[in-house]
Amino acid sequence: MLGNKPILLVEDDPAYTENIKCALDIMGIKSRLIHWDNGKDALIYLRNQNNRMPWLILLGMNAHSLDGLDFMEVVKSDDRLRIVPVVIISGSDKNQDILRAYELGIAGYVVKPRDASKIVDTITTIMNYWTLSELPPIER
Repeated sequence: MLGNKPILLVEDDPAYTENIKCALDIMGIKSRLIHWDNGKDALIYLRNQNNRMPWLILLGMNAHSLDGLDFMEVVKSDDRLRIVPVVIISGSDKNQDILRAYELGIAGYVVKPRDASKIVDTITTIMNYWTLSELPPIER
């Protein structure tokens, strides 16, 4: 069911992106991973009616050209996009960033582990939760 809908990753760190891909492969997640290194291009992708709507967005906070919170403002103000769950994966553990993300309607906020060996465990935990969750029907 989820395998035919993609996951959108907005992340500007190539090493972290590779670790996320590795974690998804290890878990056997069949969803295609659509990757953009900036929020601006990710929004262009999301607004294109010809593209498949993702069932989950994994969002880095510091993606170039549009940071994670600005991206969230746009996504959550769009009637078609607001139902897609967005999980921020950030290097920031600042209370004001976390509070603002939840005020904007984030589905989850995870602080990136500093130890690279724990990244796969972190992504596995996120994906275990979201593959068990009942998700809203998403068109396209």
